[in-house]
Amino acid sequence: MRIAKAVWRLAAHRGLEAVSLRQVADEAEVSMRLVQYYFHTKQRLLQESLGYLDAWISERARLRHSGTGEATGRALLRLVLAEFLPVDEDRRLNLLVRLAYFTRALSDPEVAEVFLGNPPELQDYFVDQLRALQERGDLDAGLDPEMEMETLFSVATALGIDMLLDLRDEAATMAILDYNLDRLFGPR
Repeated sequence: MRIAKAVWRLAAHRGLEAVSLRQVADEAEVSMRLVQYYFHTKQRLLQESLGYLDAWISERARLRHSGTGEATGRALLRLVLAEFLPVDEDRRLNLLVRLAYFTRALSDPEVAEVFLGNPPELQDYFVDQLRALQERGDLDAGLDPEMEMETLFSVATALGIDMLLDLRDEAATMAILDYNLDRLFGPR
């Protein structure tokens, strides 16, 4: 994870073009040999670091939810969506790294395959939660959980970019997320 976090910091601040095995080793304060041993190539390093990012974000969302004591599905989904908003340094880093991967995916088919491939763990988790809410009767059974996930994740990602650009503050952003959650669950 230490090496992946070094990739994320470099990508967030200088873009993926600036990432090299040597720079990652320096940033992680480990030997170049260690980076080469685990990742072999820059391409593999980039691909695996993205997978680690998805898993890290998913775990953070789950921990945030378990720490709140809130049992409602709406509260959980709100916490998951807030992971895409740059409201603290970790989430800011996450969004900047995702934007760096997005930019690289436009010209690099191998990165695009990983970036656009299987839905990240967090998206799968979100869809599973929507399905569970439908089964409990807390969410309209006629909704398509995958389409709702795609819609809400797209909204959250766009809002996160707006926040990076100082076009919206956190309160305005959360009001928009709440509006979209109200659409699914009804007003609070």
